[in-house]
Amino acid sequence: MFRWGYFPPLRTYTPADLEIRKNSSRQEIRILWAGRFLPLKHPEYALDLASRLQFRGIPFTLDFVGGGELEDKLKARAAALHLEDRVHFHGFRKPEEVRKWMEDADLFLFTSNHLEGWGAVLNEAMNSGFAVELEHTLLVFDAGAVPWLIRNGENGVIYNGEDEADFLLSAEKLAEDRTYCRKLGAAAYETIAKTWNAETAASRLLAFTKAELAGKLDTFTFPKEGPMSPAPVLKPYLRV
Repeated sequence: MFRWGYFPPLRTYTPADLEIRKNSSRQEIRILWAGRFLPLKHPEYALDLASRLQFRGIPFTLDFVGGGELEDKLKARAAALHLEDRVHFHGFRKPEEVRKWMEDADLFLFTSNHLEGWGAVLNEAMNSGFAVELEHTLLVFDAGAVPWLIRNGENGVIYNGEDEADFLLSAEKLAEDRTYCRKLGAAAYETIAKTWNAETAASRLLAFTKAELAGKLDTFTFPKEGPMSPAPVLKPYLRV
């Protein structure tokens, strides 16, 4: 078995591009949650983080992009927590608009549980985390594409299962440590730009099929990570 995945359009950035987008002088941390408001995606975790940051006096804004069955409950909860000035609901938007929010955000929250399939939004968020300038990092649960894309503590932070307390603790630390955010964001961008993209996947698949057709798989060198690298068994199949 080999690793594969979804490959949203890759965006590349120059330092000049990023200089226009960045605003390192701003005091508030910009937090983004994007997707469908479903129980398996736990958007309520983001609201609880917002409440915690507000209580501690940490300046922030939280943008929700998306919609779904939990939307009314989330809006009511935001009002009950007196977060109307800090939390903004933007509804469903076009993909290019979502990418713009990602480019401007400091902290992206991927809170889906193990029922998530892949979560292409994770690829997009990592692609938007270019180097120092965007100060973009990711806080994710070990679900969907996370085991393939995220190296904990290197290009993102993985919190423990559906443990909201661990999520809140990790996210709060990231909100306070911009230097660490910048380091993770740079590595996240490199992961997508150099490895997990359509061009790399296509070239590796082509090389594999050529070796197979030529009967040379016994001498073929597989990549150690990324598309077409050998896939470990994440959960052993139990025969009943």
